[in-house]
Amino acid sequence: MWENSLSYGAVSAAFDIRDQGAVRKWISCYLSGGFDALTPRPPHRPKNMSDLNPKQTETAADNASLTREELVKKVKRLEMELAILKKFEALDQAKRAATKKKRK
Repeated sequence: MWENSLSYGAVSAAFDIRDQGAVRKWISCYLSGGFDALTPRPPHRPKNMSDLNPKQTETAADNASLTREELVKKVKRLEMELAILKKFEALDQAKRAATKKKRK
């Protein structure tokens, strides 16, 4: 390309590459990292939701050390969390039902 003073379009046409942007990307990768930068990398798997928001697992020994009042507070907090999740799910289902009715 540099020896013959060819443009990205000319290079892509000569090698039957439909996207000039691909040639430009390959050249920038080559200039930044050499030939190794052009070798394909294995696709990475997306992180699971559990990996994004790790929670500490609680054991029975942890719960045994809590007082009755702390356990009652914990149960109320968990019940509130469950109620919020159920309400969110109900709102989401209602929203989906409304969009289905609009489509028909």
